[in-house]
Parts: sequence; structure tokens; C-alpha cells
Amino acid sequence: MGQQPDGCMQPVTVEQRRNGNNVSIEIYREMPIDILCPMVLVPYEANIMLDGGFEVGHYRIRVNDYILRIDL
Repeated sequence: MGQQPDGCMQPVTVEQRRNGNNVSIEIYREMPIDILCPMVLVPYEANIMLDGGFEVGHYRIRVNDYILRIDL
């Protein structure tokens, strides 16, 4: 769960990369340069299916600037 920095309803892009037990997810929007948006924080929540299989082990999952370490 996070926030969008403004009230514009532009689509969100999710990019995933994986290197061994490190998973990186980037969530962002591409905004037209000439768009005007209300300056209000908007809650954002999404379920993102992680690519690939996961064996028992230690994993580091990074979503933008947030890092979560998990053990399966």
C-alpha cells in the first residue's frame, strides 16, 4: 500500500526484475508534460503477481524504495 503523489488518474506501470533471490519491482506512471493535476495524495494499493517460482530460501524483495526480506 502506498500513495500516488497527485490526483491524476494515469495508468500505473509495473516492471519486475529478478536476479537469483533478489526481486525488484518498479511501480510508476508516465505523465504528459502539459497535464494539470490536483495536488492531493491518493492512496494506492495493488496485488502484484510475482514472476517465476520460489523455492525454500531467503528472499529480498524491493518495491521502489521499500525493501522486504522474507524466508520461505
